[in-house]
Amino acid sequence: MSDSPTSPGLNGSLQPRQLKKRKPTYLVRREEAKALEDQVHALQKQLAALQEAKDSNNIALIAAKNEMMRASLHSQQLAMASLQSMMFHHVSNQSENPLYTYIHLPQQRAARRETLVDMKDDKLLQCYNYLMARSGNLNMVKDHYAGDKYEDANGNLVCHRFDVTHFRGLKSLKQVYDALVFFMFNMEISISETLGDITVRDDYDSINDGAYISNHRLISNHESGVTSEANTATFAQYFDGPNQ
Repeated sequence: MSDSPTSPGLNGSLQPRQLKKRKPTYLVRREEAKALEDQVHALQKQLAALQEAKDSNNIALIAAKNEMMRASLHSQQLAMASLQSMMFHHVSNQSENPLYTYIHLPQQRAARRETLVDMKDDKLLQCYNYLMARSGNLNMVKDHYAGDKYEDANGNLVCHRFDVTHFRGLKSLKQVYDALVFFMFNMEISISETLGDITVRDDYDSINDGAYISNHRLISNHESGVTSEANTATFAQYFDGPNQ
């Protein structure tokens, strides 16, 4: 007698029953892994789509913020321009320039020199304080230039220039000072070469004993036939030291 499973046949006889083959475990695991892999790919695509939408939103947000910053900077620039206009209007309507010093020089040479020597220290201190205040908030490592020229309340032409220039290749600041003093002694040459006019220098007095003082007159004959004259008192002194 056989122990094989049987099932009734069409004619009522018993026939062996066919068993369904089981999938090997490794195939089941492979199919499960493939299904999980497909699910991961689908999730990655969804994540990429969400990230792209997020990036687009971020770009739009950043662009909006940049536009707001540009508008704010533009408003600040306009406010600064308005403030400069107010300051310029105030300065140009002053009866006297803050850097102006009244000078009355006697005709006698000795008295003239004494007057210039007596006012030297005060004038240099006045200029030093102005330079310290003017450059207090500037980055002195960088070059800087600013200039104003206007007519004051009394009809005088006033010119302010502030210049920070770095000279490369020099061994000391004294070289710059010496070059500046040389220019002051020979200013008429530079004026003639620059303007093409004939300019003559008439020195009243020059002192160079640690502090340079010059009192001179410049007479220029212009091509238009007009002759201009400038009387100038110039003070210069070299201060040595890290904070000077």
